Amino acid sequence: MIVMITSCTTNKKEEMINYYEYSIPKSMLSEETIEWLEKFNPLPDSSKIAVSYIPYDLAQAIEEIYGPLE
Repeated sequence: MIVMITSCTTNKKEEMINYYEYSIPKSMLSEETIEWLEKFNPLPDSSKIAVSYIPYDLAQAIEEIYGPLE
């Protein structure tokens, strides 16, 4: 008996959101973090550097995709 297994892929693109130079799939983040990024991203750079907080799930996603944060 011959069994053939095939896989099906879709071309559906993952929605992404940016944090500085990092692009993160929204599916990896909580709704609260997405809302935080939507407020953070439009800030001028001078205001962004004053923010010392990074949401935990955002930091985890960056490390999972890009490696440890420096």
